[in-house]
Amino acid sequence: ETIGSIQFLAKVFDELDPKELRPVAEQFLKPLGDNGVVLVGSQLDGKASLVIAVSKPLSAKISAVDLIKAAVETVGGKGGGG
Repeated sequence: ETIGSIQFLAKVFDELDPKELRPVAEQFLKPLGDNGVVLVGSQLDGKASLVIAVSKPLSAKISAVDLIKAAVETVGGKGGGG
């Protein structure tokens, strides 16, 4: 999905180990180029895990930490990373 000039991709996986989310997010981010944002999530053992990846050039304008905080609030979580 394109939002303004930003390429955005969101994927949710069932029972994917949270440790696997970062590499998955990075893989999805590569083809999006310099204006990409990726959100990947998983539910495992009744807990939701989310990871956001922002392309390096875009990270000067968009904070992955701010985005993850908003996403975590949306799913009713407290957050643990950042």
